[in-house]
Amino acid sequence: TARLVLRPVRMADAAVLLPTFTDSEAMRYWSHGPISTLRDMQGIIARNLPPQNRVEGSFAITHGDDRAIGCVNFYSERDAMSGMGYILERAAWGKGFIAEAVSGALAHGFTRLKLHRIWLEIDPRNAASIRIAEKCGFLREGFARKSFFMSGEYQDSVFYAMLHEDWITRTDVSVPSGR
Repeated sequence: TARLVLRPVRMADAAVLLPTFTDSEAMRYWSHGPISTLRDMQGIIARNLPPQNRVEGSFAITHGDDRAIGCVNFYSERDAMSGMGYILERAAWGKGFIAEAVSGALAHGFTRLKLHRIWLEIDPRNAASIRIAEKCGFLREGFARKSFFMSGEYQDSVFYAMLHEDWITRTDVSVPSGR
């Protein structure tokens, strides 16, 4: 992207990503609570690498050097449809990095991975993530009451998605024949 490099996440990123995944504020709306050990972080990375996840499905977000300041990944891919998740260290919040990283990941997902649909599942209290989804062109598709269990209680979800044709229209890119 203009300011960021999205590169494949690697196990060596575990130590630098650990502070974000132990930060209760950064993890406030994540699909699980904060973790506590380097081994936990290595497990998260391992689940986002092949063979558990596809090749080119999980990226470290870097800015100005090779140090990961966050990550963006595709998950639960099936039938050319995939979820997308993202997280960023708190020191980098408010600079537009996540929207830029998500836009780059969308381009990768629709061109290189040949995805048809990319969705986001967001905690409806997470106003910042909803703003990112809308800024990046995702459309709100629905609301699910008490759709996942975390921290001893059921949580709601709001769903956003983008189709390949939406992305084409939004970015005004030409698609080679044979897509």
